[in-house]
Amino acid sequence: VWSTLWAHEGIEDCRKACGGQGYLRSSGICDVMTNFAEPATVEGEQVILSLQVARFLIKAVGELAAGRPVVGSVEYLKESPLQQLDASTFRLDSGNLLTLMRDRAARFAHKLAKAFQERTAKGRAFDAALNDVAMLAYKAAEVHSAYVFVRNNYLALRDLVKDDAIRAALVRLLDLAMLTQVREHAGDWMGCLNEHVLDNVNARINELLDEIRPDCIGLVDGFGCTDDELGSTLGRYDGNVYEAIYDEARLSPLNASPRMVGWEHLERVIDKDILREGMNTQRAGSSPPVAQAKL
Repeated sequence: VWSTLWAHEGIEDCRKACGGQGYLRSSGICDVMTNFAEPATVEGEQVILSLQVARFLIKAVGELAAGRPVVGSVEYLKESPLQQLDASTFRLDSGNLLTLMRDRAARFAHKLAKAFQERTAKGRAFDAALNDVAMLAYKAAEVHSAYVFVRNNYLALRDLVKDDAIRAALVRLLDLAMLTQVREHAGDWMGCLNEHVLDNVNARINELLDEIRPDCIGLVDGFGCTDDELGSTLGRYDGNVYEAIYDEARLSPLNASPRMVGWEHLERVIDKDILREGMNTQRAGSSPPVAQAKL
């Protein structure tokens, strides 16, 4: 659930980063974003499943308190919380970032269990008590899922990717994902992070962006998507973005005629002298002037 929501937010960020061109249907991003909104929206499943995860976390904390074993995905609940970190000695490497993600998940799971127990101690039934702490439950499920997500990624890169260069490129992406979580949700670590550590986080993000930039095309091409599969004027393999946008625009019924649709209404209020001046001076590099429309 959490990865679905995160992916949808990332797609929207990509669309915005492309400006007006990303808003074009021909970019392909708009359709991807709309289609991907379904699993993050339909039937409210991301809320329902998140609350199911919260139930699991409450029971896991209870099992731990009773001295019984817990499953591997929540063994981190046994860990002691981090104390205030020293910016001069705390290195922002993959292992330490993973520890930060684990610490947040554990603290919110224990907070949830405590708040839930306080409600049941007042006579509230299980479902009613869970509803009383629904916001905290949703948050605890989110940060648990985030930790499991990055932990599995970390282990897969460590154990399964044998090529050192490829592993290094993918580890940089993982580190950026975890650092972004810390930067955007710094309040989740109020007990152990300070302003100096967060300054280091921002500095490391800037460094990683420079390190990742040369790998971007290779990382994307690694998915092996063809132009037909992407259906995108912006993501085409040959890089002829503007030509592709122009060709797609010509297919629009609004551009089928040399005379603009609705011009008869606009020409009464538009300063045509300014348009004529622009037409006479506009050039596309060394190309001759485009064919002039009659104003």
